[in-house]
Amino acid sequence: MRKRRIGTIALRKTDTSVDPENRVKDRKERFDEAGPFIDEAGKQQVDFLCLPEIFSVHGMTGKPEDMAETVPDGPSSDFCSNMARKHKLNIITSIIREHKGNIYNTALIFDRKGKLAGTYDKVHPAPGEKTVPGNEFPVYMVDGVKIGMQICYDLNMPEGCRILALKGAEIIFWPTMWTGPSQHFIDCTMRTRAMENYLTLVASGYVCYTPKFKSLAPTAIVSWDGFILAQTGTRTGLATAEIDLDEKKILQGDRDTAFSKRRPDVYGELTRTESI
Repeated sequence: MRKRRIGTIALRKTDTSVDPENRVKDRKERFDEAGPFIDEAGKQQVDFLCLPEIFSVHGMTGKPEDMAETVPDGPSSDFCSNMARKHKLNIITSIIREHKGNIYNTALIFDRKGKLAGTYDKVHPAPGEKTVPGNEFPVYMVDGVKIGMQICYDLNMPEGCRILALKGAEIIFWPTMWTGPSQHFIDCTMRTRAMENYLTLVASGYVCYTPKFKSLAPTAIVSWDGFILAQTGTRTGLATAEIDLDEKKILQGDRDTAFSKRRPDVYGELTRTESI
């Protein structure tokens, strides 16, 4: 059996705009909020820990360039690297990244030694999101586990998770700040992505209920058979669960059997850019 303890953190968020004049203070407050939850994850001997999308800024709105930083030498990378190394766990999160003059929404993996072990640029920016879309769905081997990442709006499109599964991903980490259309919609979407791809989905989101903004993304760990193993509910905090990565093979059979029945030769219409 290949057992791993998974953790995911819910943080608070405001509906204010990001203030570029106070970025240093803002990030310190975010790090101070996330730090105790990461410390607790370390005490619980979590192997993989997910933080929310763009976790190191308070505001929900603002210019991407006002939130951007470089990787791996920016403040958020430094924080995650140090915490991963301190607690000997793997950390996954998302930040706004500047690279060669372009701005990306990028998911990062830091391994137990604090080294950057993988990146993923959000392929499907949300409507109104002014970041450059990525073009790849990479899978990384970390601690003997094949890891994939999606970010927020990506989950609307099933193709990303399916490509990651076809590449062998066993866990997909999903940092998010999902806002709609309903709690039921995102709950069903999360469970479906996990079940149709025979993998664990780990969501990390926010607690924010204001007249301007309502966060609907649960911070939760969803098993390959669609059950929510742990969640934070409507509160900030840490949720953890132990998973056995070999369980699905014992109970359901290898997903390779199901995937072998696919018919890519007749799926050409999926690549059309206009509606059929």
